[in-house]
Amino acid sequence: MNLELANGKKNKFFTLETEGENRYYIEDFNAEETKGLNNVYLLAKEVPENSVVLDVGCAQGNFGKTLKQKNCTIYGIDLDEKAIQYAEKSGKYNKVFLLDVTNKTSSTYKEFENTVKEVDVIIISDVFEHIVNPTKILLEFAGLLKENGIFLISVPNVSHIDILLNLMNDKFNYQDMGILDNTHLKFFTKTSFIDWIEQINETFDDIKFDCEYLGATFYNNDFLNVIKNNYYELFKILENSTNYNGLQILFKLTKLPKSSIPQQLKRLQDEPKTDVVEILGNALKGKANNVQNHNIVEGERLWYEQQLKWHKENLKNAEELIGQKDKYIKELEDSVNWHVEKIHELNTAVEWYRENEKNVQTSIGEKDNYIKELEDSVNWHVEKVGELNRAVEWYRENEINMKELIEEKENKFKQEIFELRKKIFNMENSRSWRWTKFLRKNK
Repeated sequence: MNLELANGKKNKFFTLETEGENRYYIEDFNAEETKGLNNVYLLAKEVPENSVVLDVGCAQGNFGKTLKQKNCTIYGIDLDEKAIQYAEKSGKYNKVFLLDVTNKTSSTYKEFENTVKEVDVIIISDVFEHIVNPTKILLEFAGLLKENGIFLISVPNVSHIDILLNLMNDKFNYQDMGILDNTHLKFFTKTSFIDWIEQINETFDDIKFDCEYLGATFYNNDFLNVIKNNYYELFKILENSTNYNGLQILFKLTKLPKSSIPQQLKRLQDEPKTDVVEILGNALKGKANNVQNHNIVEGERLWYEQQLKWHKENLKNAEELIGQKDKYIKELEDSVNWHVEKIHELNTAVEWYRENEKNVQTSIGEKDNYIKELEDSVNWHVEKVGELNRAVEWYRENEINMKELIEEKENKFKQEIFELRKKIFNMENSRSWRWTKFLRKNK
């Protein structure tokens, strides 16, 4: 099933219970294989080995499956009973709790408080957008974190270009899941999330967070491809928008001593911002300057690297295909030669019988039958030679077309590889990538 994760073609403001059962379940989920396309892989990299981890909104237990490789102690929370069953069956969680984090009066919540006392890492992945007051939940769970413990958070990115452009056309089509999931109550952009953490630091005296931006997963859907193919100049300008194709934006919050200064948060706030509206306005006035290339987020970079590998493999397959074609033509030609030799042998035998008709000591009927069999065999071989010659001729006639097609594919692959390498090069040489290089060491 092809799910729309941004603006759908039709607004789905609600989902019936019979439709929505297990709608977030992904069968055979593998974080490693889908690196750039899922938040589990990108967030799990930040979890130190042997950590005590609380997975809030654990769903089917994807983080548990990934983090057990790091020898972590893992607790899970979710309010979906079916999801909890999947997480329990995975065997990767030390304990999972069926509870609503906004309801502290339930008996299960008391059991949770008695079991989970203090943790190193709290993962809150795709949860805050479903909560009326995410600030309250963040502060309550911060009480479980050790000092310098971390929150790993992902939220949907409402600044995806699909959302913004469709909004200008009066479309805000909710879907069963994705950025416009019809159960979402809050919406986030990279900047609005950073501003939220800054407001918390300024408002509450007893808590302070540092904030690091970890990148994004991304979503290039059909709508983006239409814009790129039909309005390329517009697309190149929109690429400068922060996370123009980002699906989920990812953050790491570190719980700091009250007197500490959140250095990474300050760096994020001081980052130069691209004014896409100004660029677009100048372009409409004919005053557009050359704009910087889009800085690839880590999830997108991983995807491009996978595409690079895929194209290289396809080039190799194309080269092997050419070799196989030549081999097949050689086999056809050898078969033609064999049949020609066979025809020659049979014609010689027929001629011999005709010349020696009077000397053959068999009945005329037997002789005639035998000659007929030989002639039929000759005709079959002649037909076979005709078929094989036509096959060889077809391959030779189409050889140029095949070579042109393969060369065209090869040139396209090479161009795409060049573009991918260029994008990766631009990202690695961007100011933001160089400034944050030290943050990625030992990861």
